[in-house]
Parts: sequence; structure tokens; C-alpha cells
Amino acid sequence: MVVERRHLLLAHFHGADHTFLPGGHAEPGESLPAALRRELLESCRFRPRSGVTSGRSSTPGSREASGTSRSAAVLK
Repeated sequence: MVVERRHLLLAHFHGADHTFLPGGHAEPGESLPAALRRELLESCRFRPRSGVTSGRSSTPGSREASGTSRSAAVLK
């Protein structure tokens, strides 16, 4: 999710009837900040100029077998 000056970055495919938050998965051995930069560039042609941080949180129903999801965010 990218918020700048109270604006939120959403993605939209041409011809689709919905928008979505850009996202994806880290490749094996890829850091979360690197994955975020790559996914934003691939999905939105957007290169963040701000710092990138990452973290972990417990999420019921997570795709990760451990029940822990990893996330990254662009910080201004």
C-alpha cells in the first residue's frame, strides 16, 4: 500500500472491473525490500523514492505454513 499526500496507490488492469493493492511474493533468496521494489515496478511501473522497510506478523489463514506472513512497506 502506498500513501502519499493522502493518496493511496491502487492497481487496475485494462478491461477489469476492479482495482487492487499491488502485491506479490518474494522470490527465493530475495529480501522483502527488494521484492517490494520489483513488484511495484512490474505491477505499476513505479519506483519508490522513499525508504523501504519490512516486518513479520501473525495472520490466521496465512499462506505461509508457519502462520506468519511477511510484509514490506514504502515509508516517506
